[in-house]
Amino acid sequence: MQIFTWHDIERKINKAKWPKSWNRVDVYHDEVVINICPEIHDPEEDKQLFENIFEKFFDGESIENEFDHTKLTVLYEEGDQTDRFRRADAPLFKDISLENKAESKVPKLPGAPVMAFHSYKGGVGRTLSLIALAKGIAELYGDKKKVLIIDSDLEAPGLTWMINGGQEHAAISYLDVLSLMHFHDINTELAEKIAGLVRKSSLTISTEKLETEHYFLPVYREKEQLLDIFSSPEKIIANQNNKYIISEFLSMIGAALEADIVLVDLRAGVTEFSAPFLFDPRVQKYFVTSTSMQSIKGTQMLLEEIQQKISGNLWESKILLTMIPPEMEENTIRQIEDELLEAIEREIDSKDTTILREDYLVRVRFDSPFISLGEFSQICSMLKGKRLLDIMEENAESIFDNGQETDGAILPLREVRETLQRLHNLAAAEITAEGTKSMNMLATASIREIVKDYQDEVPQIAVLGEKGSGKTYLYKQMLAAKTWAGFQRNLKKEDVEESREALEERLELLWGKKLGKNHSREAASSRWIIVALSDFNRHLQARDIVRFLKFSTENLPGSASEYLDRFIVPAEIRQAIPKCSKEKLAEIKTEMKSIYQILERLMNMSEEEKRLPLLLDKINLTGEEISKLENQGYLISLDKKYYLPEIIRTAFGFRYEKGARPRVLSLLKG
Repeated sequence: MQIFTWHDIERKINKAKWPKSWNRVDVYHDEVVINICPEIHDPEEDKQLFENIFEKFFDGESIENEFDHTKLTVLYEEGDQTDRFRRADAPLFKDISLENKAESKVPKLPGAPVMAFHSYKGGVGRTLSLIALAKGIAELYGDKKKVLIIDSDLEAPGLTWMINGGQEHAAISYLDVLSLMHFHDINTELAEKIAGLVRKSSLTISTEKLETEHYFLPVYREKEQLLDIFSSPEKIIANQNNKYIISEFLSMIGAALEADIVLVDLRAGVTEFSAPFLFDPRVQKYFVTSTSMQSIKGTQMLLEEIQQKISGNLWESKILLTMIPPEMEENTIRQIEDELLEAIEREIDSKDTTILREDYLVRVRFDSPFISLGEFSQICSMLKGKRLLDIMEENAESIFDNGQETDGAILPLREVRETLQRLHNLAAAEITAEGTKSMNMLATASIREIVKDYQDEVPQIAVLGEKGSGKTYLYKQMLAAKTWAGFQRNLKKEDVEESREALEERLELLWGKKLGKNHSREAASSRWIIVALSDFNRHLQARDIVRFLKFSTENLPGSASEYLDRFIVPAEIRQAIPKCSKEKLAEIKTEMKSIYQILERLMNMSEEEKRLPLLLDKINLTGEEISKLENQGYLISLDKKYYLPEIIRTAFGFRYEKGARPRVLSLLKG
């Protein structure tokens, strides 16, 4: 139980669901006073509640302090609805309700979007990551995007010290803004007045092409402010009667500055000065952690707390796993990720979503030059050519892309339907090389290399590869050309080699940029489809792609379709995978009988047992049989747990335990 002080008793009572007759509870060092509505009060209900909370430490009249055995007498006073205390529902660690309530939709932030960087432990690269994002925005957009950077780390104000020699005597500070919020009405006029002072505290980010000016709000303008902090988030929220007032007002200041985004560097650890940002579902969040045990455990605890206390949105955060030692093995990294991401992936599993682990987790290897950080401009220069900057440039692009409401050009419905019909007919006829009549061969790099090496002589070659990889198709193309010279001419005539970027652009038109709206957090279509059709050896057979195209084009869209920026819609993509899986299994049965016989034992497991991951005692396979499946890419072991690839899982009828699905997809992505 561990009751040490009267405050422990107060906290346990406040966490409980009160009887309807209770208006207010005041806990003192020697008594608990409950204000009640006498007309609906039921003493037996109170007794049951206290027994559930305090068990043997409640004797019917008092609550015993477990540590020193003093007793707090339970007293009642009569009151009415005017005495009723409204329990705090503020975005603070100590006050927010423990229930994960589905909150009515919170209005959008009133001004610029707000993004907060947090870490449970200091020294893991949180501030560096924020700087890298600001630098990435400047590199991508030049002076077309303005950023407001706020240092809110009251205990270790790194940004304040890095920029302009500590920003002594700045025009205004973050602590000033908190004080103004505490004692003034929050409105546009106040935001404009503060913005005028913030404009005096600019910072420069140099890019290869130009120098860009942005805005900076330091923690303090005088060191004395740090030693005498009066306006806390708790006081501000209570005074303004708005639990999200802090993030909302910073958003308003950003808008007054015409900033495109507000980046906030939060204090590390569990602190109420960071809580309003962490618990506001509209604030985009970066959680930064190293691979150390303290950092991982603390971040995991924090994510669990947020997942419990606010409804949804945690999976839209980004996790940066930093300072990964070069010698750390892949299995160790994956175990760390599994532990760290449990809360997020539990939430993902509760939604019909196609997110991949790479969409919310980013690895950053150890980089020794960043052990000791210097001035802001020096750090920006050091970031050039570093992996962290590349990552943040990609994220910068997605941040502003996600703000766009349009999803590309609208395709004429008639054109979409006719194209899908032709594609379906073609794919249905081309699944195997034996049945195809197509002569329009895609000349891959390896085929071109053969032609290049044997321009003046007929090659004597043996074509090797797995079933469905295109051996027979290539052989048929050579036979159809009749001569080696004819094959060479056909190859030059059908010169369709394109850059990766051009190919991705064509595929986006085929099945969309994402498995949802382009600004959604769903997985990128191309990556997810490849992952879903591959085995654990990351082999993807040509026939599986053709088969997928056959099934995903079976149904033609109607006039009410919301996805007329692409030909194949997300619902058809999802529904095609189980069909592909069934045909894949039938193919294995015909072409790989010994492997099928092993898989059949998994398929014949009871429905209750068909849950991933599988433990060794549930598999009922020999070590040799497990090894055969692993060699084929149909089984993988991680931390003594076994997984099946998507391409055969659905045909077997296996379901995932909470959090397992995105983990498997990340294994497939490799």
